[in-house]
Amino acid sequence: MNLRKEGKIPRIRENPLTGEYVCFSPERASRPADFIRTGKLRLVSPNKCLFCLNGPAYPTRIFETKNIYVIPNKFPAFVQKPQIYNDGNNFYNNLKAFGAHEVIIRKDHDEHLPNIPIPHWVELLWVYQNRLLNYAGEPYFAYGAIFHNHGIEAGSSIAHPHSQFIVSEILPPLIAKEVEHQKVYYEKHNACLLCEMIREERQRGIRIILENRRYLAFMPYASRYPYEIMVIPKKHASRFETEEEISLSHLATILHKVFGLFGSKLKDPPLNFVIHTKPYSPVIEEKNWHWHIEILPRLEHWGGYETGTGLIINALLPEKAAAFLKS
Repeated sequence: MNLRKEGKIPRIRENPLTGEYVCFSPERASRPADFIRTGKLRLVSPNKCLFCLNGPAYPTRIFETKNIYVIPNKFPAFVQKPQIYNDGNNFYNNLKAFGAHEVIIRKDHDEHLPNIPIPHWVELLWVYQNRLLNYAGEPYFAYGAIFHNHGIEAGSSIAHPHSQFIVSEILPPLIAKEVEHQKVYYEKHNACLLCEMIREERQRGIRIILENRRYLAFMPYASRYPYEIMVIPKKHASRFETEEEISLSHLATILHKVFGLFGSKLKDPPLNFVIHTKPYSPVIEEKNWHWHIEILPRLEHWGGYETGTGLIINALLPEKAAAFLKS
């Protein structure tokens, strides 16, 4: 088989935002539709659902709007009052898991990502902002992460639609990489790395999925996952949580369309949805961080090579994925 003639020559691409490499091996899949897989949900009757309004979670709410309520996570990864203990180890670094862990719950049991109407998206985005700002004044917190797991394969253990918010004393490793690479790029080029990426993507056009007056949705050049999408404000902005209402409306429109496409073209795949806003630390300058959203469909299972070496193999080029999604 002539791989060059078939356009299936493996190639390695670098993600300029993290410095990580991704190996693209197109011969491992015959066509973009090979990756379509519906995200499995744990089917639970609303009468027995933990997160429905008649369940045990609702009375523990700490914040609420018309269609959303927020609770402390019953099984938190980070806690505000961690127990201090000594495990007798003098070699390994052992830190307290100091922070907070909240669950942001939609009141409608069946309103999952593909069918959230635009006004409800605006409300959800505003609640995300509220939770991030709630911890912004605390000097000991380094980072606040908003994320949504959709489908069992993406880590969702409860079918009722919900997002999570974790604030931590440490800077997560991937965020630390993005901090460093954006800072170094600005120092070298006197320009924002992601502003330049936007310019490149708009000039080329082949990986763009959607665009409106404020936002761009495209498939990254070095996508780790098939159909991975980045959503980013076209004008430089460092903090998602300070975007004004009109900006949230434009963002809601983009997200509504992206997840609508995922529903119609990819049959509602399992995915993770993560907001990368600027870390809380004032040491990180506004000019060195451009906030963005990563949407990560979980359509392939990483094997021993990926998990053992950290080098990801992706069988679907983002250019082909973008063409299929727009077809």
